[in-house]
Amino acid sequence: MLRLGAAVRVAARNVDAARAAFGESVEVVPLDYTDPATFDAFAGIDRMFLLRPPTIADVDRVIAPALDAARERRVRAAVFLSIQGAVRNRLVPHRAIEEHLRATSWSWTFIRAAYFMQNLATTHAPGIRDLDAIMIPAGRGRASGTSSAMGRARRSDAPAAARWTPVRQMSPQRTLGRQRTLHEPPGSGITALPRTIMRESGPCGG
Repeated sequence: MLRLGAAVRVAARNVDAARAAFGESVEVVPLDYTDPATFDAFAGIDRMFLLRPPTIADVDRVIAPALDAARERRVRAAVFLSIQGAVRNRLVPHRAIEEHLRATSWSWTFIRAAYFMQNLATTHAPGIRDLDAIMIPAGRGRASGTSSAMGRARRSDAPAAARWTPVRQMSPQRTLGRQRTLHEPPGSGITALPRTIMRESGPCGG
């Protein structure tokens, strides 16, 4: 967005961490979904990229009020990083966020990734460390991956939504009201995860 000349504001719970990650190139303001006093972070912007905090699952009580506050402050469009299959799975909070955006006057775009890099360092960390295994019911299927970490991607193969979608295709005229599922190129995805980990860090076992 900065390369396109857009003014970017980063709203984060940890302002110091956000400033350390992004430097002076963006405006950084505090935002805590559980604290309405921080909702003025939405004032003065017209569109936003929405990322659900992993620790928040109660969409109706926590996230929906923040989205309503954003709309009241004239935010008119949201690009939401959702997950693959959210349209069919009512158990995931991403589905509730999608439904809330659909039901209101938002202009929306849903980007659906199959997997988040952070899962490997949290949910699957014990299996990787203790068993040299990633236990995912995916078979040999291909899946897209992304990262919810703040900061600039430093490697050419770092996952990002822009990698799959050319910037010219992300213009409002092309994307509003769209649902885009990210797909990895051949040779990547679920089956490539163990090889990538081994290459970067070596075997976990002694």
